[in-house]
Amino acid sequence: HYVYNPTIKNADTWPFDAEQYLLLNIAIDPNITPNFTQSTMEIDYVRVYQESTNAIFEVPNEDSRYYPNPVKEDLNIYLGKVNVQNLALNVYNMEGKLVKSETYNIENEHIRLKDLGDFPKGMYSVVYELNDKNYCFKFLKE
Repeated sequence: HYVYNPTIKNADTWPFDAEQYLLLNIAIDPNITPNFTQSTMEIDYVRVYQESTNAIFEVPNEDSRYYPNPVKEDLNIYLGKVNVQNLALNVYNMEGKLVKSETYNIENEHIRLKDLGDFPKGMYSVVYELNDKNYCFKFLKE
């Protein structure tokens, strides 16, 4: 588990002063007695998710492919027919931190994202802009 506890807690580093809304799902046994009215609700844990940064991006078109996934060292990105020769790619970890940023020459509709072997295991997002649209896909580093 990750514990977030920055030394300086202000509006830039400590988001927990803002209003938060939790939706709790209550599952009731289908064999509950008909005269049931109320009981104590004990909460074991609450899981909180961050809104995905992918929500503002297009998914790559059906001509696009990336492999292997999961990746060990290099990730091949096939873009299909594009009308550009260079493409800037940004790689973010799941905390939203930029971990790699490079501009690649597109060769035969293909880019090879190299040197991922030192990345820690986990999920990453690749973000790029093409024809005035932002695209994003995820890959797993094993």
